[in-house]
Amino acid sequence: MSTRSWHFYCAIVDNFGDIGVCWRLARQLVHERGQTVTLWVDLWEPARTIIAGLPEAPVRAVIEGVVVRPWSEAAAGEDLTGDVLIEGFGCALPAATLAQLAARARKPVWINLEYFSAEAWVPGFHLGSGYDPATRATRWFFFPGAGPNTGGILRESNLIAERDTWQASGRADALLARLGAPISRGGLKVACFAYAGAPYLAWLDALERERFAPVSVWLCGQASQAAVTALERANRPGLVFADLPFVSQADFDRLLWAVDLAIVRGEDSLARALWSGRPFIWSIYPQADAAHHPKLEAWLGIYTEGFPLALRDAYVAAHRAWNGITPPEALGPAWTSLMRLWPEWQAHSRARSASFAGNADLLSRLMRFVTSAPIRVK
Repeated sequence: MSTRSWHFYCAIVDNFGDIGVCWRLARQLVHERGQTVTLWVDLWEPARTIIAGLPEAPVRAVIEGVVVRPWSEAAAGEDLTGDVLIEGFGCALPAATLAQLAARARKPVWINLEYFSAEAWVPGFHLGSGYDPATRATRWFFFPGAGPNTGGILRESNLIAERDTWQASGRADALLARLGAPISRGGLKVACFAYAGAPYLAWLDALERERFAPVSVWLCGQASQAAVTALERANRPGLVFADLPFVSQADFDRLLWAVDLAIVRGEDSLARALWSGRPFIWSIYPQADAAHHPKLEAWLGIYTEGFPLALRDAYVAAHRAWNGITPPEALGPAWTSLMRLWPEWQAHSRARSASFAGNADLLSRLMRFVTSAPIRVK
């Protein structure tokens, strides 16, 4: 396999999601495929929350083999496009990068890495292309997705084996102690990383009514922590709360491996919850005009394949209530049904993780395309 230079541009819209995906993929390119990667980020401070070791000042740094640079350093006189140019999530590239792309005779493989979607239209647009007259270059559109004719889901090559080894090692207690997560033996361990508008009140009421007692609720992220604080968490004796600190991506993975149940938000956390093999609820990124609702329904349709009817109905109903498709009051009955089906939910969560892991991952599909993509010469 030949070594290529990759220039990866990330414009940070959500403080965690965009840079989270870009950073995972950049590291995977270096560590698993021996590629040379420069990751360009437009907002330095949010990048520092995900990329441990970045200096305070926005200057070039090498972290885990990846060259990380601020967009402000993109200027004429050096390579800004490489052999492969990745435009993260349709961001507008810096002017200097576009100028260099236009001036190059031999164009890089220019890829717009899109957001994940399980919608039915994705296979028809995946690996589509368009000619950009300003740069005289072809841009390819790479759509991560759940089906075979899509870009796949990001997953490191050893992730599932690492998860199984870690879970069997008994190291969960040490991790939870380090994070300040109280452990209630015999109860339910729940991690919640969701958006501010989630139906927290209906969810906490549902948790208190169920047979798992006590329930440890570990709140991740300021949105979840502030929302539950506003609900006077101290008045819920059946629930033990803890605000967890912001953790590295590796520790977030392990936290998901250690809990019984997770509420996760956005694209990167959805994938990590899937690979955990644990039951989870997805708090999808809210969009204007409820554009996220069809995306959620499409994912649920694929993910719940093989679920028994009662489990599928309860799981879908819980997601619809959590994400505003139905009123918050609908969450209670759906949650009751899920808890009654807890063993089945656990088993099918593990099975669906294994099933998805049997497919080629995002990086494998991306490398296959880059190897075969035609190079345009102006």
